[in-house]
Amino acid sequence: QKQPPNRGPNDAVKVKMFSDVHRFLLQRHADIEFLRVTQARKSKLREESLAEVMRMLDHDTVERITQIQKFTDEVEKHTNRKMDMMQQNILEAEETAQLAAGKASPEDRRKMQFKLDRLGHEVDTVRSGLVMVCDAMEMMAGNIELSDDDESDD
Repeated sequence: QKQPPNRGPNDAVKVKMFSDVHRFLLQRHADIEFLRVTQARKSKLREESLAEVMRMLDHDTVERITQIQKFTDEVEKHTNRKMDMMQQNILEAEETAQLAAGKASPEDRRKMQFKLDRLGHEVDTVRSGLVMVCDAMEMMAGNIELSDDDESDD
């Protein structure tokens, strides 16, 4: 039979060094594994948060579009009512002017002219108000389009 080789003090140092290196590598492996699991958990949480934010953004966009459409409808109804009232007033003023044209005194003519001037001023005021509303609506629609474009780029 063979005899085990003689082990010297040098061999014990080599075994101890191997054990130390092996233990160190096992610790680094455990640290790396811990960091990998932690990073995976954080990535999943970030993805869930991002999905929630995107859902909220979509909901807000739909809500804003609905509000703008509702506002547009209300402004349109209000404008139509105002225009109908002014048109009726103008027709009444024209009828009064035609009836009184032959037998109107200068005072009556001044009053009728004042009414016509006032109605003309109201028409101009409504028109300028509508232009302002139209400009504001165009700006809001442009902002919505820009935000939709930004979202689609992401």
